[in-house]
Amino acid sequence: MAAALGTSPDLLLMSPPRRAWFLDWKDTATGILGRLPWPCRVLEVPAMPTSLGGSSNEDRAIYLRVAELPVLIGATTVDVFPQILSGNLVGRVQARCYLATAFMRRPKAIGILSGTGLATPAFA
Repeated sequence: MAAALGTSPDLLLMSPPRRAWFLDWKDTATGILGRLPWPCRVLEVPAMPTSLGGSSNEDRAIYLRVAELPVLIGATTVDVFPQILSGNLVGRVQARCYLATAFMRRPKAIGILSGTGLATPAFA
């Protein structure tokens, strides 16, 4: 991303087991915990797939430059229709919110980390 976009990512998305593995990572030579500082903010995404790859044991991490990926959210409107099903003391509520994105404006602001190095984490 730094070469393609000219700036580094500011958000990293990964599965909770992958983040736990990074936090528990130990140097193989010294056995010292590798509590390295993250270069950007990290969010755990439980919905991140963890059964990818040829052996179905690979997960992915996604890195983003959030400022380059605008998300526009409109005002939320709520309408209440008390007359519908009023014989049963039930009303209907309808909520609307408009959302727009421009992710294709800068596709190089989204990157995916994948490969055999991201096989299922093993905890010692």
